[in-house]
Amino acid sequence: MAEIVMNIEDRIGQVFQAENISDQFIEENPNIMELRNEPDLLSYVSAYMIWCVHHKDRALVDMYTVGCLAEYGRCKDPGNDYLNFKHRCTDEQKKVVHEFLQWCSSEILTSDTMQIERALENWRV
Repeated sequence: MAEIVMNIEDRIGQVFQAENISDQFIEENPNIMELRNEPDLLSYVSAYMIWCVHHKDRALVDMYTVGCLAEYGRCKDPGNDYLNFKHRCTDEQKKVVHEFLQWCSSEILTSDTMQIERALENWRV
């Protein structure tokens, strides 16, 4: 399992520039979509994904992160700054998000299985 964890964390780190966000900040702000000041989603979402790899099944961050990725995956309007995370991702970044969601489907116990399945479909490259 440690190999799988390192693999997905490495993959996220290879294709995203994750923001250096403290565990305390993430735990106090578990839902990316509720952050104020319109953060750079490319760096914040990847930081939350890495947090989930390190702290799965803790503080509802994992459930919110999967939920946010599901919403971002459904967004059809690249002009919607609030939801256009997927449209800002490269194909390689989309592939890594899909890999992360696959990891979540087997590792995150508090996430909604149907939501992960729908998110996986929306993030397929």
